[in-house]
Amino acid sequence: PGVGAVPRHGLLARCSVEGRPCAATEVPSQNDGRQDAASSRAGRTPATEIPMIETRGSRPEAATAPGRDGASAHAAGRGQTFDPRTASLKAEDRRLLALVDAALERARASAGTHLVCQSGCTPCCFGPFAITQLDAWRLREGLRALAVTEPGRAAGVHERAAAAVARQAPAFGPGQEGVFATEAEEERFYETFASDPCPALDPDSGACTLYAWRPVACRTYGPPVRMHGDDLPPCPLCFKRAAREEIEAARQTIEAGHVQAPLTDRVERETGRRGMTTIAFAIAGTPTEDRI
Repeated sequence: PGVGAVPRHGLLARCSVEGRPCAATEVPSQNDGRQDAASSRAGRTPATEIPMIETRGSRPEAATAPGRDGASAHAAGRGQTFDPRTASLKAEDRRLLALVDAALERARASAGTHLVCQSGCTPCCFGPFAITQLDAWRLREGLRALAVTEPGRAAGVHERAAAAVARQAPAFGPGQEGVFATEAEEERFYETFASDPCPALDPDSGACTLYAWRPVACRTYGPPVRMHGDDLPPCPLCFKRAAREEIEAARQTIEAGHVQAPLTDRVERETGRRGMTTIAFAIAGTPTEDRI
């Protein structure tokens, strides 16, 4: 549930399994403000309005497909050692993403013209939200892959993440930078930095630079979905003229917790990073850390 009229309970506990900020069970107010979409995504009340970024390009293709078994072609070319642990994790993560993406394809088909999400539409790319350490690991893998094929673009992502962390780190307690300890802490953090763009958002094209490696929260946002018993609303820019019955008819159930939860536990054990974090804090470290 969202903040305000609808109380929330156990946000971090649910998100640690689902990898998605919890949203209100009611259909959000439907308008064209960027902040309304970002707030709906994180399950919060809209704050100030932020102007849209105009797109001047299309979404780029992935530099290297995520979750590939074995050493990737670029790793082999650079003499990197094949690690069976990484290969195993990538294979299981690929299985998770296949489950999620298949459900979203069904949701898109059910939504029809009510779903207006497209490259360059960026309201949901503003405001930091909680992601799992599995999402964080995947983003770092994506950034490393991008650094091989498009080092300039990868450097831009890393620089934007580092700048965001420098700006946001003081909002956390000592020794807890980048990890949410309580719901109240996450709420204050979001409200303080609601206008901050995601570091992966390309400021020129309005496209996601790490689209192939994006978190589960990003993959599942847009159409109405049901995850672990929670009915999450669509983006407020979608289904603007739809009746509640149409929204519910388009809702798809995503059953991926049985895959996601043990993978998240594994990543936390093997990287030493625990708890919910954000995209900026996930990728602001050195590009070569946390190889597992």
